[in-house]
Amino acid sequence: MRRYRRYAVAVIVAVLVVALGVLAAGCSGNSESDSQPSSQPPASSGGSSASTGTTDGGVDPAVQEAQQLVEVRCSMCHSLDRVWAAKKTRDEWVVSVDRMKRNGLVVTEEEYATIVDHLASLSNK
Repeated sequence: MRRYRRYAVAVIVAVLVVALGVLAAGCSGNSESDSQPSSQPPASSGGSSASTGTTDGGVDPAVQEAQQLVEVRCSMCHSLDRVWAAKKTRDEWVVSVDRMKRNGLVVTEEEYATIVDHLASLSNK
């Protein structure tokens, strides 16, 4: 009976190790080529409209909310340096965020649109 119990524990541990490895690979197994990473996030969306409807600091609250959403969701699997360094068109961001959803990103349709729109506005591409 002891032998069976040890075997069962070893099998459970092995399954957990494999599951964690698959999860880690899904989050970081992105083979995109991002050019030199920047350690600083963009200051704002970079448009003259950022001064309208603002609160303290001159940044639109919607832009702040979008920035925070990107920071929270994207940093779950990789560093934000990778996000800030990527300069993509809106269509390229759609492809990237769709891939992240397939890899486990959980967002509502509204969050998805906010993330894609914000990242595209930062890229200026």
